[in-house]
Amino acid sequence: MKDKYFKEACIVGYGNHAKKKILPALKKSSIKLKYIVTSQNIKIKNIKIFSSIQQSLEWLKKNTLIIICTPPSAHYKQISYFLINGFDIIVEKPIALNNYQINKILNLRKKHKNILIENFMYEYTDIFKKNIDFYNKYKNSIYRIDMNFIIPNLNYKSFRNIDIKSNSFIFDIGCYILSYLNHLSIRIPFSKLLKVKKNIKKQSNFLVSFKNYNNVYINISFGYNTEYLNNIKFYTKNKIVKYDYFFSGIKSKKIIFTNFKNKVNKSYIYDKNGFEVIFNKNKLFWQKSQLLRNAQFKANTNMLTNLMNCYNNY
Repeated sequence: MKDKYFKEACIVGYGNHAKKKILPALKKSSIKLKYIVTSQNIKIKNIKIFSSIQQSLEWLKKNTLIIICTPPSAHYKQISYFLINGFDIIVEKPIALNNYQINKILNLRKKHKNILIENFMYEYTDIFKKNIDFYNKYKNSIYRIDMNFIIPNLNYKSFRNIDIKSNSFIFDIGCYILSYLNHLSIRIPFSKLLKVKKNIKKQSNFLVSFKNYNNVYINISFGYNTEYLNNIKFYTKNKIVKYDYFFSGIKSKKIIFTNFKNKVNKSYIYDKNGFEVIFNKNKLFWQKSQLLRNAQFKANTNMLTNLMNCYNNY
């Protein structure tokens, strides 16, 4: 391997997410932003701006890391272009919208031997590690799990405001819940759901309840509403443990609430910025974990497709 770390990057799609999350994290890493692909008419010192992917391919060095920050509906074609041309890629979630797309993407990745990363930054936080450790230790005594990821509607222009099914909150927010379920090796039994609640009037959100093969009662709730909810809650016979601000990947103080026999204890986690953690990992780490990520891509996409079908049928 010629370079141990990524050295240069090209951002594809220069919206609020790229400006407010990706760019600040890149500045704190060893990766230099050299290129941007955007339809916006902008000029940034020492950065070359391209109006299209085709134009960028004439200039980009093969060791450039591609960071795709476009709406989900654009991911499949953009990933395919860059994989075919031999680039390593970090793409915003979800990586794909259906099983056909993810299978084609993985075949291209295998053929060209690229590094491919789906940017679930919460997976690189300390609260995530503590949560998974707790689940693995107590999973035989957990009888209920609640998962909530509700955010207020945005008051600025975003792909989340665009009325296109492939850019919907199912893909944008639901994918977090599904990726987490896959880390717990839990699959949603869509033919045996206990409860489904859909709200599409003023705020778009979705609630699904089911029992897994161990008879654990699981509630998942996600979408848009006036309040902000971002937590995972485990119930055992003796305690209830809630992980607050769980899916957040930014640098922040997070809280673990433990209710033991009606006595509540708080512990705090001062998490690093998940984007910075991702950008500072070396290529060998990503190469060694690629097969595991491939399996996660397929599992996440399969459940995401089924969840969208479930939503459309209710």
